[in-house]
Amino acid sequence: AQIARIEETGTIGITAFGQYGAVNGKSRYGLDFGSGLGLGVGLRYTASRHVLLGLNFENQAYDPNDGGSEFKRMNVQNFLAEIYYFPDHTRDAAVYFVGGFGFYRPELHLGDETVLFPGEGLVLEGGMGAEFFIRESWGIDASVRAIGYFGSGIADQEVGEVTEDATWSVGVHAKVGLVIYILR
Repeated sequence: AQIARIEETGTIGITAFGQYGAVNGKSRYGLDFGSGLGLGVGLRYTASRHVLLGLNFENQAYDPNDGGSEFKRMNVQNFLAEIYYFPDHTRDAAVYFVGGFGFYRPELHLGDETVLFPGEGLVLEGGMGAEFFIRESWGIDASVRAIGYFGSGIADQEVGEVTEDATWSVGVHAKVGLVIYILR
């Protein structure tokens, strides 16, 4: 049996995607913010017939939970190293499982244009998705992922004024994007 081109070790994939996310939890991120839109780009490297390694950079915005909040929005930049497992990458609709870890950088935007930086933190990710091939090396990628944000969300200048209930929140992101596989 001939191996499909996208399963060849060393094949590179480039992806661009849009996403909609919601955050919940007991840290400030989950208590003060709700949902919003995001964009991202990524690279994928075919390590074996079933395993791809990836790097993703995404910028996710979350709107405040209520109109009376002092916040205008929260922007989060995620940088993730990922591992994809494809049970069968030869299908036109190839299902995969993904896990990842990395770092995030939150920016809390206040209504008066002040920006607070609570500090970078660890982010963990897990989910599943599918690639729907529209040509031999072009596809639509759709996935749902859970994102764990570790950190209280309290900036240095707020210590003593804001208390934390927990040091984690969970986001759920639905992503849709275009993936292009390039020969090595």
